[in-house]
Amino acid sequence: MIVAARTISTGKRMRNPCEAARRVGQDGVMQRFHYTGDTILMADDTAAALLDYASALAEANTSDVVAVPVVDETGATTIAELLIGPASQLYTMPATGVEEIGGDAAVIAELRMRAAKLRPSRPVTEEASSFSDADDDFD
Repeated sequence: MIVAARTISTGKRMRNPCEAARRVGQDGVMQRFHYTGDTILMADDTAAALLDYASALAEANTSDVVAVPVVDETGATTIAELLIGPASQLYTMPATGVEEIGGDAAVIAELRMRAAKLRPSRPVTEEASSFSDADDDFD
């Protein structure tokens, strides 16, 4: 299983070197989303947003229930509710021979917004060593 990111002892998010090989989020390919030992067929953009949100939930050590559009066994589009959190073991694989459906832009935007809320922005600061010419005398 490819993990999108991991936390190392410095607390910084490190990108997976295999990230470039990911196919999730590319138009034209449906994804088989593996969840609780079964698969759910969904649009690639939806799967990418859901994986990103699941990663954010894991980093925050919390969980959530999300409703996403999926394709059922008959080929009809329906809504699935999924509980995702730190213990979720999720992955996707391209689905071949399946007619593409578009992702729901509102659902994708909601998942991305929820993920962003869990990842607070942090100001970029220079390392203390870059201030070596600063005057240390505070008198």
